Amino acid sequence: MEYTSLEVCIKATIQKTAPFLEPSRRAKWMLGIIVYTHSDRIQHRFLETRFSFVEKYYEVLDTCMARLLDETDLSNTIVFIVSDHGFKIPKAAFSVNTQLAGRGYLSVDPIPTKSRVARIVKHTLSNNYTLLTIARKAAKMLRPTLRRSIEQARQETRNKSRAVKGAYMPSEDGTIYIVNVADEVRRVLADRITEEIRRHLPEVKVHRAIEVYGVAQNEAPDLVLESDSLAFSVDPALPLRLRTMRATHARENIHSPRFTTGNRAGV
Repeated sequence: MEYTSLEVCIKATIQKTAPFLEPSRRAKWMLGIIVYTHSDRIQHRFLETRFSFVEKYYEVLDTCMARLLDETDLSNTIVFIVSDHGFKIPKAAFSVNTQLAGRGYLSVDPIPTKSRVARIVKHTLSNNYTLLTIARKAAKMLRPTLRRSIEQARQETRNKSRAVKGAYMPSEDGTIYIVNVADEVRRVLADRITEEIRRHLPEVKVHRAIEVYGVAQNEAPDLVLESDSLAFSVDPALPLRLRTMRATHARENIHSPRFTTGNRAGV
């Protein structure tokens, strides 16, 4: 079944390329946009379990993009290639929150075992299509119970809104927020973390909010990480805070291509 899913994604990617090329040969476009969505599915589903599938799909995607470029008149055309998953496949990942906690920049209040297990299960379900399908079917049969559970979880989140103190990464997108500390402490932490990461992890680039967001820095994460060779991961059991901004997505057109995947495999 997994290989069938790979074949479906490959076929869809190839079929999407041909209809875009055909009218391009007959007419001049002012603007042409083609969106490949299956790379996202492939990476989220197979990066941890079937790495060879990801590599195989990327070979197909590279071929399709090469066809597009080969048939484009670059003398009078500007081409933008944008990706919210980057253009490289990382060979390793590391847990940013574990690093921050180990160096004293992150503290977390004790989390009940029940809540920790629930978060891990939710994290696992969200990244496994088969389990997610089963869970959705079960949810339809247990809707009243599920609603109560969701409300209980929301209340717990509200009650523990200050469970995290210091610097932490809320998801695998490379953003670090410094929360529940005084402003002067926040600035000191940002400086020290930037210095330590640059010294101990030269493969990782660190950007301050002002460098990326300018006047919007107050609505942005404190630090943004990026790397061409490493993926970032987080501990799914930690209490995570939802954020409306996703820095790697917002910055995709600003800096050179890089990889910021949904990989959860901490090394």
